[in-house]
Amino acid sequence: MRSAGKSYDDGMLAHLLVSKYCDICRCTGRATFIPATASILSDWVGQAVWLLQPIVDGTRNHAFAAEKLHANDTPVPVLEPGLGPPRT
Repeated sequence: MRSAGKSYDDGMLAHLLVSKYCDICRCTGRATFIPATASILSDWVGQAVWLLQPIVDGTRNHAFAAEKLHANDTPVPVLEPGLGPPRT
């Protein structure tokens, strides 16, 4: 991935995806500690999603092969721009 003439490695992309999907961070340079604009980071996430598809397929196959499926309904804060603090 490239940004303003700089090239970033696979580790940086992995950090971005973990920040977005596991740590539930917004795609901003400040939240992810990556020196790039939110637009560039969001574009990278969009381009990298296809890399995660085999993991998604394997997880789905494993989960649905079980006799029972357990779910977690823990609320997660949601950011809504312009509407104040996060809500659950």
